[in-house]
Amino acid sequence: MSGVTSALTLSLALVSFAAPADTRIVIRVQDDVGLPPAKLAAMVREYTHWAHLVYGYNEVHDPAPVTLHITRKVPVAMYGDGVVDLPPDDDAEEMLESWVHELTHHATGQDSSFFFKEGIATHTLEALLLRQRRVPAGWPNYGQACDAWVALYRERGRWIPLREALAWAHYDGSSAEADFRSWQLYNIAGSFVGWYVARHGYAHFREAFRKEWPAEDSFRLEQAWLADVAARKPERFDPAAALPPGERYRGFATRLRPAPAPPG
Repeated sequence: MSGVTSALTLSLALVSFAAPADTRIVIRVQDDVGLPPAKLAAMVREYTHWAHLVYGYNEVHDPAPVTLHITRKVPVAMYGDGVVDLPPDDDAEEMLESWVHELTHHATGQDSSFFFKEGIATHTLEALLLRQRRVPAGWPNYGQACDAWVALYRERGRWIPLREALAWAHYDGSSAEADFRSWQLYNIAGSFVGWYVARHGYAHFREAFRKEWPAEDSFRLEQAWLADVAARKPERFDPAAALPPGERYRGFATRLRPAPAPPG
């Protein structure tokens, strides 16, 4: 099936958050790496199941067809123009998480800010896995809830105020510090969007998504959101143990070390 595009429409049992049973989901598959046909068919069945959940959670009743492009030409999964580019990985769970995140971009659209686009994609995956008592193991959570990262950023003095986060233009990898802060935005936005949807409802969130800014005062929103995060008492953890190996993530962990105790 390598290099061939085909359309698959599968009907699967629905669970909480799922799209209505009559929702027609079309995944066009372009496999450029030559996966075994049985493995590819199983993957598409599983991905279609999760597509039902993504569309259901985001209240999408008539989703446009999407292309799943399995390719080694991209270093990480990405979405654009109705296509999810997904590099093959020995870790099937990593690929599935990437699919759900990128498919959320397809479901919700790209006409918003970096904060809201990545916030809803990060939150959707976390919300869907929560029903299975799981936490995303890959980017940007690495086994910890967004709320737990938010609590850690505040505790370690690496907080990005909500108003600044809302105005964040795009992912910035121009320096190690910019890379770190851009990564933080995913967890901050994921936590905020989850709280905002729960507090105000999905329709109200969609209006903020469309306008690229919430209707409410951002300072008061931040106060209420962080108070709720604190009240839930997220479990504390060691970021150095949670983050993957490698120089990049050692840099992230270094920036999240506790502040030295004052002398005396």
